[in-house]
Amino acid sequence: MKNNLFLLMLVLGFSALMFGCGDESGSGGSDADSDGDTDGDSDGDSDSDSDTDGDSDTDGDSDTDGDTDTDGDTDTDGDTDGDSDGEACPNVCVAQGACRDLNGTRVDGYTCPDATPVCCDAPGTTDGDTDTDGDTDGDTDGDSDGDTDTGEDKVCELKAPLKWTSTGAIISPKNAGDKSIKDPTIIRYEDEYHVFATVNDGNWQSVWLTFDDFSQAKDAEQVPMDNWATRGMVAPQILYFEPQKMWYLISQWPAKYATNPDINNPNGWSASKPLMADGEPKNTIDVWAICDDVNCYLFFSNDYGDLYRVSTPIDNFPNFKGSEAKVIMHENNAGDLFEASNVYKIKGQDKYLLMVECYGPRYFRSWTADRLDGEWTPLADTKNNPFAGAANVDFPDGKWSDDISHGEMVRAGYNQKMEIDSCNMQFLYQGYTPPFDGDYGAIPYKLGLITRVVE
Repeated sequence: MKNNLFLLMLVLGFSALMFGCGDESGSGGSDADSDGDTDGDSDGDSDSDSDTDGDSDTDGDSDTDGDTDTDGDTDTDGDTDGDSDGEACPNVCVAQGACRDLNGTRVDGYTCPDATPVCCDAPGTTDGDTDTDGDTDGDTDGDSDGDTDTGEDKVCELKAPLKWTSTGAIISPKNAGDKSIKDPTIIRYEDEYHVFATVNDGNWQSVWLTFDDFSQAKDAEQVPMDNWATRGMVAPQILYFEPQKMWYLISQWPAKYATNPDINNPNGWSASKPLMADGEPKNTIDVWAICDDVNCYLFFSNDYGDLYRVSTPIDNFPNFKGSEAKVIMHENNAGDLFEASNVYKIKGQDKYLLMVECYGPRYFRSWTADRLDGEWTPLADTKNNPFAGAANVDFPDGKWSDDISHGEMVRAGYNQKMEIDSCNMQFLYQGYTPPFDGDYGAIPYKLGLITRVVE
């Protein structure tokens, strides 16, 4: 009898081990998501069935990252790759956000988080759970910027002095008659870089090119835009305006915009329309758009040493008619506050970065502020201590340009917030090899890439 009792206890104990640990209902289960957490919400936190972080958590798990988790999700497939087939993820993530297998071969049709190595998610999925956090971009961090949150956001302080290294020229004019390529705007979307830029063949025109990796940029086709509905979009800026689910190209002469629901369809662009329909300050040049959660702003120069800002409610974008253009900065020497203003939100920080090109040779000054309509504090704002210029850019493969001129940061996303990652800063710029003595439009500008040295 005792022996039978002992055997019965063994059987019951073994059954508990086999079946008691497989509960994934969110009430004490162990979810096998690819983010290393145990609650199935892909935010990298742990599930201990007790909420100890003081956030607004309604699914019974213990978030440790300070986010708001209200999705009450349940992972039922028991796999580790975020799909529903029960198989392990065979892929890892590497540079430029591309998914590759263990042999380094690219695997298309997947999105990749920033960290490596991690599992890649199939399009439109995160970890196999139900996501109700209110975002609209298919990412896993709830901020609708098109990127992926791996639960390990790193913050790098942006402080002077800054140091950069530069490539050689990676993009040169290719089309017949084009003497230069300049004024680039760049985003990364669906594992491809998109660059819109100005060219000069005796007239100012523009081109569009795409490539997977900067090593391929020199071979990318430069598609002329002069026959598009937009016509020439000189000194362009590209952004995706999420409230309308629409791509915008911002340009000048006068300040104007064109729209397209599909950036990959050149025939989808509209004709351009004015941004400031009731007029704009004299000699407006290099118009830049950026939005926060409430308002949208334009920043631009006039080549007389003035920097302007104009705003409109985000629901009113892109209509700036009737909005007053205010001078927010002035220099008596126009070369100390010239053109090509860039304004960015530093991701993960309550801070904005403003850059303005100066001469000579061409370099960028910079300031920071906690609001787009706030006061701008100098960051690196002299020729000897620039944001980027001859004084702080190294050319490991040989110097090819004295100028670090009109360009754009490689952004962390592609939407209207214009976010950049202070830990991974790259700037696509125009430069040329001196000397040159001739018409400005014939300066043989090419494009190079500088990368910030983080120490």
